[in-house]
Amino acid sequence: MKLFLGWLLGCCCAVSLSAAETGTAARALLERVGKFYDLAKTLQVEIAAANHLENQDMDTTIKSAGTLTVSRPDRIAYVQTSRQFGLTLVTDGTNKTVFWPSSGKYTVTKIDRPDDADFSMMDTALMTSTRARADLFFKADLLDELMEDAADATLAGEEELGGVLCQRVKISAKDKITVELWIQKTGEPLLLKLVEKLQGAPTDAQLKMECVNTFANWRVNQPVPDNAFVFTPPADAQKVDQLFSSSPSAAAPHPLVGQPAPEFTLTDLSGQSVSLSALRGKVVVLDFWATWCPPCVAGLPKIWQVMQEHPDAVFYAVNVKESAADIEKFLAKKKLATLPVLRDADGKISDNYQAKAIPQTVIINRHGTVSAVHVGLPDDTRQALTESLSAAEK
Repeated sequence: MKLFLGWLLGCCCAVSLSAAETGTAARALLERVGKFYDLAKTLQVEIAAANHLENQDMDTTIKSAGTLTVSRPDRIAYVQTSRQFGLTLVTDGTNKTVFWPSSGKYTVTKIDRPDDADFSMMDTALMTSTRARADLFFKADLLDELMEDAADATLAGEEELGGVLCQRVKISAKDKITVELWIQKTGEPLLLKLVEKLQGAPTDAQLKMECVNTFANWRVNQPVPDNAFVFTPPADAQKVDQLFSSSPSAAAPHPLVGQPAPEFTLTDLSGQSVSLSALRGKVVVLDFWATWCPPCVAGLPKIWQVMQEHPDAVFYAVNVKESAADIEKFLAKKKLATLPVLRDADGKISDNYQAKAIPQTVIINRHGTVSAVHVGLPDDTRQALTESLSAAEK
């Protein structure tokens, strides 16, 4: 599921309006709230999240709480205050620290580029497990990016929330996603509640998800002490090189490893057919992904960079169940126009490759055998893929 930051930028007003007028008013207020947060120099807020997941195999709710402090352009602190799930993330503009409370481990990495300070895509655990939407406020100028995925935005009336009169906006997006926002009606247009609902996903038609975020004690453009961006580890915390590993010892091997790679014939975005059998004798890397999957989006540039360092290997990003138009739009926006993409329009090939979770990267050696499979986006993605490629090329 994509970031909803621009949709956080919602608010509504008006009384008796037609559907068209309601949509126009809602979008105008989305722009107003978007500008408010975009222009804010500092932000401080308490976030509580409840993520309910349900399908035929599970019915569970994951809760988390934390405090977010942002001082633009490059200082961010999301401090986890509940220890069930999620991470603490801190950057002081020079170094970036990620702390995993449940493991007692943390990493510190140097920020080499300004966008390295942004955790919104890097922190897949925070975004996909707890859904604490701290990522909504990390970047400015995301209104256009998010609103283009909105099929409809309408006013949904007024409602009191904790004694504060709020205006509601309901946004319908693609992929069976709906978003509702509660915005403070008077004074600053503060986001006080965000509810995201998903009814069925491309990889799990029975999945139902409801993510509820509440935002309290907002302080916007107020002084922020420098020590807010200093991470002090607990006495028993351990500094490590990486929090998550994709090494063979970290998990059981994927059942495809050591097996002949399933044959396929898929088309690229120009309509040309590509068959695995025609690539025999070459190392082939397939990365199963979708535009709505944050870890996929975060991993694609890293994988593509590694692949360009191995020109003799063949790489395809295999998109699962999305239209060519949506894929091309995404690639243009992310400046990945040269990325070689194959379309698995009905999901049959991803099923054959047992891609039950994405991203999933499959390495096939010169003999057509699956030599490695990486699921998810571990910290050592670049290293793991490089090592797997080197082994496959022997």
